[in-house]
Amino acid sequence: MLAVITGQDLAKYNLHWMPTLMSDTQMVLPVEKVMYQAQEVAAVLATSRYAAADGMAAVEVQYEPLPVVVDPRKALEPGAPVLRTDKKDKKDNHIWHWEWGDRAATDRAFAAADVTVKQDIYIPRIHVASIETCGCIAHFDKVNEKLTVWMTTQAPHAIRTVFALVAGHVGLAEHKIRIISPDIGGGFGGKVPVYPGYVIAVAASVLTGKPVKWIEDRMENLQADSFARDYHITAELAAKKDGTLTALRIKTLADHGYADAAANPSKFPAGLFHVCTGSYDLKAAHVEVRKARGLVSLLGAPGEGPTAVPDTDVDSIQSVVASRAPVMAHPYLREGSRVRITRGPFADVEGILLRTKPNKGLLVISVELLRRSVAVEVDCTFGAPA
Repeated sequence: MLAVITGQDLAKYNLHWMPTLMSDTQMVLPVEKVMYQAQEVAAVLATSRYAAADGMAAVEVQYEPLPVVVDPRKALEPGAPVLRTDKKDKKDNHIWHWEWGDRAATDRAFAAADVTVKQDIYIPRIHVASIETCGCIAHFDKVNEKLTVWMTTQAPHAIRTVFALVAGHVGLAEHKIRIISPDIGGGFGGKVPVYPGYVIAVAASVLTGKPVKWIEDRMENLQADSFARDYHITAELAAKKDGTLTALRIKTLADHGYADAAANPSKFPAGLFHVCTGSYDLKAAHVEVRKARGLVSLLGAPGEGPTAVPDTDVDSIQSVVASRAPVMAHPYLREGSRVRITRGPFADVEGILLRTKPNKGLLVISVELLRRSVAVEVDCTFGAPA
């Protein structure tokens, strides 16, 4: 065993904090306080994995209990323990509020609707389980003052930027960093964020001049890596008596753990939430998302968007509508029929009918052009079976 690295050691070089991909901050290693279950508290540097494991087992940590916050609703209540006391003048656990759509038009559509359905939906927290866990080999060349990192990342350019932000003040500028991401054993978004193990491996290589390898085990992967979802949703749909959907309204409270580390593939801070209207020809929609901090774990969720919300609500509301005014199936409509969508986001797209949902007025068709299956309302032109 060569060394034990703690937060105090990194703090001497101002390397104990790093930015997330959502402009938040997170600890590399804690100095005084841990914030979530299984948070890293020290790193052991050794010449073999077995020696490092023995060294890690010898590390003793004394913890003092802190107030626990695991429910996002309770986290937003007055008097709730403030988790991020490191942020100046922070007096609550609210991260941000975001909304999109036409609130006024949506409210008018609901007021004029023949049928409305309201449903509470919980999309539980999930964690990816890639065949290969996260890991890296960092090598700092002291002669050329350049860093090369081979790693299992889905976002090499973002990783390089974060490394430069963390260590730029000690001379590790972005143009001196090379990230190599070869074939990786699965990702699913869990290999987008920057984890403390990466930064510690880089810091250790810079200090020692030797290549440093970090590979997490499965327990570390499932406990301390980023999670996704954990959305508490209230969704509403408005419709006419004939089954025509007119408006969608969604309010969501998202538990984002200790740090807002989401990595979204769009300009919308709530990930894919902006496409939650799906393929339905809704005249109005409004979505509202609040994010709160919890004390359970770190978050990095590139695929947050609950795109299943419309389908879930459509089934509910179509059941209600069907009980009042059943939608009659077209006499020539059956599996294999060629259909053309006549309105909505996929208007004029043709495809092969896969199945129908009786008395719910929905078709699920295979669209060759889009290479996907979509659900649409019954408002199509039907051809002869293929």
